[in-house]
Amino acid sequence: METVPRPSRSRSTRLRLGALALSVIAVSGGCASLPPREPLPPDVLAARATLEARWREFHDLRSLAEIRIRRGTRIDRLSGVLLLRAPASLRFEALAPFGTPLLVVASDADAVTLWAVPN
Repeated sequence: METVPRPSRSRSTRLRLGALALSVIAVSGGCASLPPREPLPPDVLAARATLEARWREFHDLRSLAEIRIRRGTRIDRLSGVLLLRAPASLRFEALAPFGTPLLVVASDADAVTLWAVPN
């Protein structure tokens, strides 16, 4: 029976294999888990429950708002009414002093629409 000569590996290949083996051993031996988390204090749990309850009760928000629209070098600052409805509806109306809308911005979960009254 003849033995087939084994091809010799270069020194750099042996060094890479040795480094790989050492890193596998180091990683597998160094696994650790986090200590169990301590329970939250009662006052923190109460504050969290209050915030979650208020978030579930949120239906709409009406407020005055100011927006800035930049078009090239021109910046328009408009004040108006902001209306938000849960879950994802928004409407902003900037009114002229006599009550006619100058700008209306509406949005839902999919699109933003901007209506501007021509100058």
